[in-house]
Amino acid sequence: MMTPHIGQMVERAFRQMQNDNPKCTAVWLADRLHCNRRNLYDIFQRPSIDTQLLMQICTVIGYNIFDDLADLTRQRQAQVRRDNPLAHAMCFMTTASQSPNRPNYTALIDEYERNADILRAAIIAHRTSADDDATCP
Repeated sequence: MMTPHIGQMVERAFRQMQNDNPKCTAVWLADRLHCNRRNLYDIFQRPSIDTQLLMQICTVIGYNIFDDLADLTRQRQAQVRRDNPLAHAMCFMTTASQSPNRPNYTALIDEYERNADILRAAIIAHRTSADDDATCP
């Protein structure tokens, strides 16, 4: 999964607002952000943007890009859980011990440990089966 390009997200949201209200030009937005049009186009090219600036842009254009970023984060977290559940569980074991406000992930970790035990047993069975095959004439 690629890293989101915040400037492009800002530009898409601005262009959508512009489609709804053609009077909202780049000069109009730049004026409300206290910059010039060239600087606004520079913002569109930035892969990352200061949080305060992004909040200001979201307020002016009336679109919450942070919601889109939160959705992307949830998608990435789900992908990590699918791709590497044991690493995901170990990550939460570390962070859970550092933050008393984090949910208890004991059940999730237990499930991952059971899956790891099943995987270990399958690997051992496969190795044993391969050893038996190697001794056959």
